[in-house]
Amino acid sequence: MGPPEETKQVAEEILALEPTNVQALVVLGCHYSIEGQQAKALVFLQKATTLEPTNDTIWYNLSLVYHKQGNLQEEMKCLTNAIGRNPFCAEYWCQLGFCHKSLVAYDESLDCLWQANRAVMYDPSIVFEIAVVYALKKNKEMTLETLRLAKDEDFPLCEEILKEEAFTFLKSDRDFQLLLASLSN
Repeated sequence: MGPPEETKQVAEEILALEPTNVQALVVLGCHYSIEGQQAKALVFLQKATTLEPTNDTIWYNLSLVYHKQGNLQEEMKCLTNAIGRNPFCAEYWCQLGFCHKSLVAYDESLDCLWQANRAVMYDPSIVFEIAVVYALKKNKEMTLETLRLAKDEDFPLCEEILKEEAFTFLKSDRDFQLLLASLSN
């Protein structure tokens, strides 16, 4: 029996003695989610949110289960709950932004991604994702401006740009080519 199974066993023992132990419920919910048993994970995490509704981390973990199930609406509700309890967590904002992006709600996606970037003061990978959304909107000026903002020596921007299909509408654009050339140096 390895550490994950031991942790699961301890959490089950705790719940046998104390059925409302939130930590044990979360541990089991996360364990089952990792194991691919999303229905079981939901039971434990939903009970945990009922017992501790102000805990943003539980809401986020529940959103991940819904994400794995492909239930975008419930995922977004949970992320909104998590953000309502902790509006300074960039990860929550990013994930909500990605949800909106998948729904082609680009303005809402941009709002969330800019919030995420503000929460961490600046992250080139988040700024890059913002540029992707501007590219999906076919907004050349904001795409180029945001890509310039994403330029960071620790972030492989040129490689990421070349992999991202959203930028294909700019491939023949002179300003885009100049930006790529400046990133290659």
